[in-house]
Amino acid sequence: MLSYIPRSRNIASILVCSVLVACGGGSSPAPAPANLPPTANAGADRVVDKNATVTLSGSATDPDGRIASVRWSQLRGPSVILNGSDSASSYFLAPSVTSETTLEFMMTVTDDDGAIASDSIVVLVQPDAWESGVPLPHPRWGLAACAANAKIYTFGGVDHATLTEEFDIATQTWTTKASMPVPRYISHACATVGGKIYVMGGIPDEWGLAMGNVDVYDPATDTWSTQPAMPTPRSDLAAAVVNGKIYAIGGRNSTLSNTMNTVEEFDPATGAWTAKAPLPVGRHTPMAANVGGWLYVVGGFSDGYSSAAYLYDHYTDSWRQLASMQAGRVSHSATEWHGKLYVFGGETGTPANFAVTSAESYDPVTDRWTRKTDMPNARERHGHHRRRLDLSVGWADLHRVHTAGTGICRHLQSSAGSLARLRRLRNSTALQTPRKGSTSSSIRTARLSKREWVSQGGERS
Repeated sequence: MLSYIPRSRNIASILVCSVLVACGGGSSPAPAPANLPPTANAGADRVVDKNATVTLSGSATDPDGRIASVRWSQLRGPSVILNGSDSASSYFLAPSVTSETTLEFMMTVTDDDGAIASDSIVVLVQPDAWESGVPLPHPRWGLAACAANAKIYTFGGVDHATLTEEFDIATQTWTTKASMPVPRYISHACATVGGKIYVMGGIPDEWGLAMGNVDVYDPATDTWSTQPAMPTPRSDLAAAVVNGKIYAIGGRNSTLSNTMNTVEEFDPATGAWTAKAPLPVGRHTPMAANVGGWLYVVGGFSDGYSSAAYLYDHYTDSWRQLASMQAGRVSHSATEWHGKLYVFGGETGTPANFAVTSAESYDPVTDRWTRKTDMPNARERHGHHRRRLDLSVGWADLHRVHTAGTGICRHLQSSAGSLARLRRLRNSTALQTPRKGSTSSSIRTARLSKREWVSQGGERS
C-alpha cells in the first residue's frame, strides 16, 4: 500500500537533500588559502663612473603563484631615463657629474593576486679627478710594478736596473728593498701569485739581449729566488694572472729583431711552462689584465700602433677579438677597475714618438670603449699593478689608479672611501626605504671588493 506524502513536504525533503549534498554532508566550507606575498631583490649597491651605461638587474619570486608585473622607479638623485623599466633588467646612462652623486632606484613587483613587494638599490656616480701622490724616490722609466700584501713594488728601470722599492699605501712611504739578482734595464714584466712577485724577461742593460729569466721576490722575507726560465726569451712582453697561472704574452725575441705572437703559461705550483694558443697577430709592448677572471690583451706594436683588443679563453685555449680602442697604443699600462679595463698613456703615434696623457676604459658587458679624463702628465713605459685587501670589519672600496714617472706620482681619485660613504648613506634615515609586502624595512649592505690599482713610473714627453 502506497502512503501519501503531501506535496509541500515532498518538496521540502528534496531541498534539504540538495543542500546536504552541496555542503558535503552539512560540514562548513574550507577557507581559501591566504596568498603568500612575493619577494623582490634589486641587486647589490653599485659604484659607477660618470657617463657609464648602468644596468639594474633585479629578481623576484612568488611562492604560490607568478610575478605579474615589475616596475623600476627612481627615488632620488638627478633624473635619468630608465630604459626597460617594466622588466627585471633596466638600464640608464649615468649623469655627467663633477662630484660624487647618489642615485636610488626601487624595483616594485606585483604577483597574480595583487600582492606587492619592493626593494631598492643605491648607485653612487663618480667623477674622474686626478690629484698628486707621493713621488718615486728614484725617478726613472722602463720599470715594472706589481703589488702584494697591500703594498706596491717597483722593479728595475733605466739607470736603476736592480732597484726594488716598496710603497706602503697606508703610510704613503717608500722603502728600498733587496736588489734584483739580475739587472733589468727595460721591457720586463711582473705578476703576483700567492703573495710572491714573479719578474720575467726584459733587457739587462742598454745594449743587452732579451732574457728568459724568471726571478721571484718574496715581500714577507725580502728575499729573491729563481724559477725556471721562460722557454722563449723575450722583452717588451705583457704578463697577467688568471686562475692562479701566469701568462707571458707577445714581445720581442732575444735579438729584438722580431715581433712575437708567443703565449706561454707558467704554473707556480709545478714550476712548469706550457705553450698556449698564439696571439692572432704578433705584437710587442702590449698590455694585459685580468677582468672578471678572463685575460684581456690590448694594444702593442705590430705593423703600426695597434688599437686591437683580445680576450683569451683559458678553458678552450682560444682568442676572440673585441672592439678596438679609440687609439692605437704601445708602452701603455692597463688594469681592471670596477669590472672594467682601464688603459693609460703610452705612445699613440700622434704626435710621433711622444708619450700621451689620454686614458680610456672598456666595458666587457657592452663591448664599448669610453674616453676618460686625461692624466696630468704624459707618460709611457710605466708599470701597473692590482691589489686586493680584505678588511676585518667587512669589505670596502678604496679604488685609485696611480701613475708615476720622472719623480712625479699621480692617482686617479675616483672612489676613495666611496663604499664606506655609500654604506653610511645606506644606513641613514634618508635611504631607509621600506620593502612593501614584507615585514622588514631593513636595507642590505653591498659587499664590494676593496682594490687599489696602480700604474707606476714612465717616460714623459
